[in-house]
Amino acid sequence: MKNSDKPAYPVLDKLITEGVDQGLELKHAGLTKREMFAMAAMQGVTMRHNVEHMFPHEIAKRAIEIADETLKQLES
Repeated sequence: MKNSDKPAYPVLDKLITEGVDQGLELKHAGLTKREMFAMAAMQGVTMRHNVEHMFPHEIAKRAIEIADETLKQLES
């Protein structure tokens, strides 16, 4: 699984098979890391720039570019 597809806020849950405790497993709950970074970037873009002249798809595209670059930098 790519880092960007991993859950932003994973949850540990008991894995029980046929009544036997198998330990903990990681469950996906909610947003992926990429979605979370894009959300934060979109907030920053809309607060810092005059977005009245931008179309919503331009704002979203810029936020996704920032999120993808953030994830790329975290990999290195």
